[in-house]
Amino acid sequence: MNLNENIVDRVLSRSDYIRVKSLLNSTRDTLIFSILHELGLTISEIVDLKVLQIDFKNNTLNLPNRVISISESLINEINTYMHKVSPTKYLFFSRQSPQITPRRIQQVLKNVSNILGYKLTPSLLRKQVVARMIYEGKSSSEIKDFSGLKQVSTKYYLDNLEYKLLLENITDDRDRLLVSFIYETGISAKQIVDLTFSDVFNKTRKLRIKLDERYGTSKFRFVNLSTTLIKSITNFKEKYNLRLTNNLFYNSQNNPLTDRRIRQLILDIGTKYSFNNNFNYSALVNSFIFNVLDSKSIKDSESELGFIDLRSYYYDKSNFSKLHHVESPKKIKGGENNA
Repeated sequence: MNLNENIVDRVLSRSDYIRVKSLLNSTRDTLIFSILHELGLTISEIVDLKVLQIDFKNNTLNLPNRVISISESLINEINTYMHKVSPTKYLFFSRQSPQITPRRIQQVLKNVSNILGYKLTPSLLRKQVVARMIYEGKSSSEIKDFSGLKQVSTKYYLDNLEYKLLLENITDDRDRLLVSFIYETGISAKQIVDLTFSDVFNKTRKLRIKLDERYGTSKFRFVNLSTTLIKSITNFKEKYNLRLTNNLFYNSQNNPLTDRRIRQLILDIGTKYSFNNNFNYSALVNSFIFNVLDSKSIKDSESELGFIDLRSYYYDKSNFSKLHHVESPKKIKGGENNA
């Protein structure tokens, strides 16, 4: 299985899909799950789905804002369901109402999640549908027409050349180190706030990051640091006579930078370097993710990145778009350290 196939299969594997369908209690719930999986419809679209919207001759579904194709297997499944329950107006109904409720669909997904052992949402299934279409080589317009999305998210990133040019034009030591840190580790602004020099292990070239409770029993994860970044951190520490207990990034009052201030600093740097509005904290994180995807397997990538939902937000490298500065670079002077 290659990189793209692996990503497409991460939200819900084919074997798990078949297993769930065999364990759901009713034909109705099984069909709801099939529609969510194949078409990526929203809960409200399923609630409002009418029998007359299904074109069995052309294998299409006529939604208010688009017409989408349905596979032969799903058409057959709908046919089997309709012969069994004989719906009149709405495809899905209950004993108490001619139309199923959103709460009932949420209950179906809760049952599915219990079978799988992890939470599965319409949003995740929708993203898998988009991922599948990207893997199949569908264009952005085809994906938008099918999914109803107004736009397909693009992940902006800096290539190595733009990154090096950016560093060369940042004159403030802290700001230059901050950009390097995000670009090479991809950690969140909130995680940067708590970092001290004691979290940097020079000999093993590792960075220790504190995790929150949702990651289970492990309190920390470790990120590899390049020799260049280790050297930059060491030089910065020695130049400003900082101790192990000092925060890596601080303001003029020697207080740790807040995550909000870190994000604003990156925006300011992008403006001074003449990038467009797509340059922000996420663009630097995307740069790290792009580089990881370019060199590692999905499993290793998720371990390196430190989060389990890579499958939901980064489908493959075709989702990434390279950023360029739009004018001649300007020397970027720091603000907060010199204030």
